[in-house]
Amino acid sequence: MLKLQHKTVFITYATTNSGQATAQRFAALGARIILHDLAGNNNLIQKLLSDIRAMGAGVVTMVTDLKNNDTLEAVLKQSLGNLKKIDIIVINPGTASLNLHLLEFAVDNVADNGRIIYIMPEEDFKSISEIMDNIRKLAFDNRLRGVTINAIIPQNALFTTPTEGIHISDAAEFFASDLSDLISGQSLVINGILDN
Repeated sequence: MLKLQHKTVFITYATTNSGQATAQRFAALGARIILHDLAGNNNLIQKLLSDIRAMGAGVVTMVTDLKNNDTLEAVLKQSLGNLKKIDIIVINPGTASLNLHLLEFAVDNVADNGRIIYIMPEEDFKSISEIMDNIRKLAFDNRLRGVTINAIIPQNALFTTPTEGIHISDAAEFFASDLSDLISGQSLVINGILDN
């Protein structure tokens, strides 16, 4: 089983089903968690914060708009405290137009040998080729740092069981683990078939 003691994980839009499941999974594995969400989700973020603290994991929240890199980096530095970089960044579904911006932000803020996991929102399905090209380029450009960058593509097309947050957190755990040390620039499709 993967252990994440002494690792810091940053999860964007943490109050979504996949965000909550991934935050709880990584907290159960011993990680320190930084939960991001927007100001309007205070009750959900406080409940998730409470649930993770009950597990005994270190957790802080970060409520900010992800559109402005300067604001994002300032709030993130405040959330990190004396830590310099984040070990694992999970870019969870948000606004599709921000996703390249968030990938670039993640590359700038992930530790060497860190992991970037991009959970593709449905709005991005029409641009999968372009997005995966960007992920592959970023993965190639950061390979010497040991950083892996991979995508999870959740669909509901293959099996009768719907894709839920727990299925996405399973894939995120795999991409965060040593089992995927040499896997970068790739996508894992859950409950679907990727047409090229």
